[in-house]
Amino acid sequence: SPGEESGAADEPPIDMGLKEEFEEHAEKAKTLPDTTTNESKLCLYGLYKQATVGPVNTGIFSFYPPFL
Repeated sequence: SPGEESGAADEPPIDMGLKEEFEEHAEKAKTLPDTTTNESKLCLYGLYKQATVGPVNTGIFSFYPPFL
């Protein structure tokens, strides 16, 4: 009913124009100039993964065996 707090199911769908724009810019990022530093490429990749997969939900050292 009106006035109730809205939940995730009540949220409007993502603007398809925004999704298409994101995909267009993601494709453009594949053709960066040769002068682009690895640090910049890594930053862009991290932002891309966060936008497409979400935030990291594992520990940074989760792939290392625990020290005894």
